[in-house]
Amino acid sequence: MIRKEEQEVTINHNLEETIKHRFIFDIKGEKDGPTILFIGGMHGNEPAGCLALAMVEKELKKLKISGRAIGINGNLKALQLSKRFLEKDLNRIWIPDNIKRYLRGELRKDESPELNELIEIHEIIDEILNSNKDNLYFIDLHTTSSATIPFITLNDSINNRQFCKKFALPIVLGIEEVLLGPMLSYINDLGYVAMAFEAGSHDDINSIYHHEAFVWLCLVYTKCLNKKDVKNFNEHKQRLSKTKSKQTEFYEVLYRYGIEPEDKFKMEPGFSNFQPVNKNQIIASYKEGKILSDRNANIFMPLYQKQGNDGFFMIKMVSKFWLNLSKRLRKYHFDYLLLLFPGVRRGKENYYSLEVNTNIARYLSKEIFHLLGYRKKSFQTNRTIYIKRDFPPRRKVY
Repeated sequence: MIRKEEQEVTINHNLEETIKHRFIFDIKGEKDGPTILFIGGMHGNEPAGCLALAMVEKELKKLKISGRAIGINGNLKALQLSKRFLEKDLNRIWIPDNIKRYLRGELRKDESPELNELIEIHEIIDEILNSNKDNLYFIDLHTTSSATIPFITLNDSINNRQFCKKFALPIVLGIEEVLLGPMLSYINDLGYVAMAFEAGSHDDINSIYHHEAFVWLCLVYTKCLNKKDVKNFNEHKQRLSKTKSKQTEFYEVLYRYGIEPEDKFKMEPGFSNFQPVNKNQIIASYKEGKILSDRNANIFMPLYQKQGNDGFFMIKMVSKFWLNLSKRLRKYHFDYLLLLFPGVRRGKENYYSLEVNTNIARYLSKEIFHLLGYRKKSFQTNRTIYIKRDFPPRRKVY
């Protein structure tokens, strides 16, 4: 039996080798099929996904795949320094201004380490978009600073939902409404299946094996691989199934508590993902006192690390009735009815967006927009932009 100390030495050595280069693997099959891109380490203090991809690569290169499977390191420099990021959070800078500048060739690599990483990753995305028409999948591998069962986060599109239901895992919708600039929101705005998998906590060795299992399942469920060709497929499936929450599969983000360094934010000890909290329960503290929960809900991704500006989120369970109703309404394009209401018009920059004058259309709640497939993209005085999540794939957003 390998002792824990020896296991940690082996993992550290493997990590040093794994994060030397951007690509962990790029394997093309002889038969046509999907293209699936896995990204590990978008945050440099989350190397578990990178290690899992390296483990998969050893077996994957022996197999015959259909299509193409790619595994890359995200924030390469931050991974090498074991920091979440160097200057900017790489998973918060995929915003319209940066993307427009990139597409015009105006974004410079020397502006910041993370913008350099964005440019190099986007070049890979560009190549993928130009080499495959529609059958594309983007999978972002993460871990959390708090104790957690594995789970999936995704933007609320029917394609995303349908793919993620193949996994026996909790699924969290609506993260795009409370986070600015995640890479997957940009990918979803192009119309492709994209999701993040959170395998466990940063310092739990099981997170590596959860990532490994998830990657193999993705390769099978996208039909890159045949199930019978994957060694230990059932064991991989059971590994994730054993971690599943006994509660309903779908949750929705209600609220994000954002922080700044000067806030001196500190979570109360002992919170874990999906843990129920009560109204007026003490959640955290900051320079001006205690932070209390303003509702009965479930806490989500509480911050127990030094870097990051997401203190915690609040989520709630979503009923299957709501999910089925929204699927049917979207299928028959009931969203067109929204344009009949005063104060609602088609977005100027994006055909799949709606501009809502909140002074006129205040009777239209965000739940109605959610039901019909729209999520809040931005808010300005008396004006809210909602973007549709169900549309055909395209090459550019802006």
